[in-house]
Amino acid sequence: MIRGINAYTLGVRRVNPAATMRVVWNNTWFDPQKEETAAEALLDGGVDVIAQHQDTSAQQEAEARHGPGIGNDLDMAPRAPGATMTTPDWNWGVFYVDTVRRVQSATWESGRY
Repeated sequence: MIRGINAYTLGVRRVNPAATMRVVWNNTWFDPQKEETAAEALLDGGVDVIAQHQDTSAQQEAEARHGPGIGNDLDMAPRAPGATMTTPDWNWGVFYVDTVRRVQSATWESGRY
C-alpha cells in the first residue's frame, strides 16, 4: 500500500511539485459504503483527483461531481466513464499458469517474481 501511495505521489509531483496527497485508510479491501464515504470526504475537502487502491465506488463519486479518478485492479470505465482516467490492471494469469506448469513438471523453485 505504501509503495503504491509513494509511487503515485512521485508521479503527481513530477507534474506539479507543489502537489499534496491526502490518504484515507478504510482498513478493508472491499466495503463500498466506506469507500464511498471516504471519496465524498476527499471531494468535499477539495481534492482534484481521486485515486483508489480498492475496487468499488470512489470513481463513481468523482464522476458524480465531474472530477477525474484513477482506479485500481478493476476498470471502472464502464461504471464511471466520465471520470476514469486510467486503471492499472495486473494480469496474474500469466504467473499462475507458468507456476502451475512448473509445479506439475517438478521444476518449480521458490523465489521472487
